Amino acid sequence: MKKSLLTMALATLLSPAMAIENGQIESASAFPSLVEMNCTGTIIAGKWVLTAAHCSWPSSGGIKPVNLVGAQTHGDSFIIDPLKDVVFNAGVASDIALWELSETPLFDKTLFLSNDYVERNLTSTFTIYGFGQTQQQLHSATYSIDNYLHEDDELLFFRASTKANSISGDSGAPYLLNGKIAAIHNGSAITEPPPGLEGENYHGTSASRISFAQDWILETVNAWHYPTIATVAAGQSKTIEVQSLHMSAVIDSASPTGDIEFDIANSSCINGGAQIQPFDICTYTITSKEGYEATLDLGNDQRIVINKGKGPTVTPPTPEPEAGGSSGGSAGWLSLLGLLALAYRRKG
Repeated sequence: MKKSLLTMALATLLSPAMAIENGQIESASAFPSLVEMNCTGTIIAGKWVLTAAHCSWPSSGGIKPVNLVGAQTHGDSFIIDPLKDVVFNAGVASDIALWELSETPLFDKTLFLSNDYVERNLTSTFTIYGFGQTQQQLHSATYSIDNYLHEDDELLFFRASTKANSISGDSGAPYLLNGKIAAIHNGSAITEPPPGLEGENYHGTSASRISFAQDWILETVNAWHYPTIATVAAGQSKTIEVQSLHMSAVIDSASPTGDIEFDIANSSCINGGAQIQPFDICTYTITSKEGYEATLDLGNDQRIVINKGKGPTVTPPTPEPEAGGSSGGSAGWLSLLGLLALAYRRKG
């Protein structure tokens, strides 16, 4: 599909590390799978960070440690080092990459991906979440499809619905449509207004479509996308959602260990051998017996830790006095007194 001159100009002039200014303040703990590394990224499938490709360019600082802003403390640090980045190269204008982490972070909420092709519906509202230049403070803003730019297979073009603008530090931030990630933020540009449009300079943003890169995501990840921890009170049940990011259809092979058991009737992943298609979301409902630590094993070294660190209270036993301990002590003192008396007599 041919791009308009304005589309090409915007895609060319996009700043390489842009994000949100004057946006809505958000709690990072409500979005624990969002991370910061001078850009914004989203943890998927336990150990991958979905972000913009230019975030690992030397001009952007290269691959750097990932800051788990809203996640639970991972050991003694909120920082995890990435092992490598994998860049999507199939498109012409797409700017999207995956960073593989050296270990799996701890987070109880995740954002799922949508592989649906987003139509150019001017009434659709998208929400972007990013850290901008704050490193610790998450912001959001609402955007709508730009009505001056043509539809594009690789990119989505937006205009802000509020006074929020793009600033340095939030490339790679997710655009959510109906609660799922539909695109990854690339950048923004200020250019001359489109023909026939009067007023201030034109401010637009672009994002890489998940739908265009969906096969590459599946080939790179080929695993479950899931929260890595969950909490279930004793005697209570909890439903956990997971998404298949496998290259092809899979059949459930999960197993519970420890203090939990499946509620099979209310677990859509356990569906009598039916296949779960790529990007499908299904559920496991588990019940905790005592509220102790357990594991929901998804297979291939992917697991959800339930009630991490919780177990029965152990009361240390009261130490028993050693047999003959008191008499032994008295005998020791008597022996010492006897030696002193003998020494005195000899001296006399």
